[in-house]
Amino acid sequence: MISSISSFFFGLVVALLIPSFALAQMHQVPGRVYFKVSSIADPIPEFSKSKLVSLPPAWKSICKTFEISEIVKPFQTPNLELQKIYRIQFNPQIPSSEVCEALRAMGGMQYVEPAQRYFSNQVPNDVDSRQQWYLDLIDAFDAWDIGTGNSMAPVAIVDDAIKTDHPDLSPIIWTNPGEIAGNGIDDDNNGYVDDVNGFDVADNDNDARPPASGIWQLLGLFTHGTHCAGIAGAATNNGLGIASIGNGVRIIPVKATSNSSLIPLAIDNGNEGVDYAVASGAKVISMSWGGATQDSTLTNVIQAAVEAGRILVSAAGNDGNTTPNYPSALPGVIGVGSISRGDIVSSFSQRGSMIDVMAPGDSIWSTLATSANYGFQSGTSMACPMVAGLCGLMLSQNPGFDANTIESCLKSSCDNIDALNSALIGQIGAGRINAQKAMECLFLLSESDDLEKLPVKIFPNPGSIDFVIRLEGMKEVSVYSATGALVFSSFDIHHSEILINSENWNPGVYWIRATNNNGMVRTTPWLRR
Repeated sequence: MISSISSFFFGLVVALLIPSFALAQMHQVPGRVYFKVSSIADPIPEFSKSKLVSLPPAWKSICKTFEISEIVKPFQTPNLELQKIYRIQFNPQIPSSEVCEALRAMGGMQYVEPAQRYFSNQVPNDVDSRQQWYLDLIDAFDAWDIGTGNSMAPVAIVDDAIKTDHPDLSPIIWTNPGEIAGNGIDDDNNGYVDDVNGFDVADNDNDARPPASGIWQLLGLFTHGTHCAGIAGAATNNGLGIASIGNGVRIIPVKATSNSSLIPLAIDNGNEGVDYAVASGAKVISMSWGGATQDSTLTNVIQAAVEAGRILVSAAGNDGNTTPNYPSALPGVIGVGSISRGDIVSSFSQRGSMIDVMAPGDSIWSTLATSANYGFQSGTSMACPMVAGLCGLMLSQNPGFDANTIESCLKSSCDNIDALNSALIGQIGAGRINAQKAMECLFLLSESDDLEKLPVKIFPNPGSIDFVIRLEGMKEVSVYSATGALVFSSFDIHHSEILINSENWNPGVYWIRATNNNGMVRTTPWLRR
């Protein structure tokens, strides 16, 4: 976000390199518009300079007037709503508003909108001598005692680029099992050719690494995605560099910024990046970028990813206010704010009702795409992959858990940090993530799958103060918090229902453990709102 990258250097290069369009238009990608047709029954012929087709007269006129070089359906996943969306490329000197107006006049459109440019949620910071302070704060070490990450829960990093040959990343870069390297064929039929180790959706090739040359690469500004990838999943316990919260998860690199991008830290193809992440089979999608505009194409793409069952995590923004940013504020996306040492909300972090959880994002030490290999960066960009990596770690324990279950355990296990941020109560979501408690929540949930036939029911679930446990033939019932603390117990039960008052309990997941006369045990979760 521009307001978060306010250095003199940034202002200078913008003034020198992009005088042809006003700063107010920097949040739009020049020469690109999305539109969505009302019905898929009347497809518009796809067109490009290399693929000449016969266009209807109205479209021929549009193409000539606005020097359109391409009309394509950019999304490969079979979601019906996404298949109604088209992207056109035209002369970038022509205002997008003129093209949008002409397309709307043609009729048959659900919407027409300029392509939005999203900005990485990074705030530069000085180097801090205490390096991975955040792992202890979120109880990562105790979480790893319960389980570590694996290849069953790959995490897609949709960002500017990822240095896949970084020594601390190369061991954990995802390999597409359905693709044969270098044969020029889409072997797995996911819409992408030779995407063996991820894909560059901005330049339409299979190299997700930063450009080997160019001004931004030379200035070390094509390193944001590499830093995020290291936070989520850098190789751990390998005697090199850093440990990551994901501790064994695989990273799917998704490059969403063109090598020739005019603006550093800009994510020009975030929509296509998310779509590729779904097509690649990513279980978790990390999006350390966003903007204040809720455009329809992004909304459609996110909705399609939600419907596909993906766990979506996004940085909440770095403007230090309560303005919603997208995609983090969209339904189905876990919006992540940033805390600094001591659980204090970072001054730059968004706050408000759209925040789901908080995570460390201030002075985070991770991998870089520069010769330095490692360095500190700050922003909700860093907090986002911290949560995404934790989600991958959680999902590794049981790949059968759905997105709602992972999010429920993630939120219910957060540590309450209201007392340290009294002016922001109600604006920092469920609190700061706690990896150990999140893993314990899933571990207990896995146990609850056993002995499903034992007659134990809880209602309402979720609930607030009073709830009822209905049981038959049980001799003992106990209630435990997510941390294992006993909060209620009853023996020699003579009634089929027990009314329990939870007025003094904290919100979160609790576990009802019931035992029958034969010693059989049933563990069932109850969510306290």
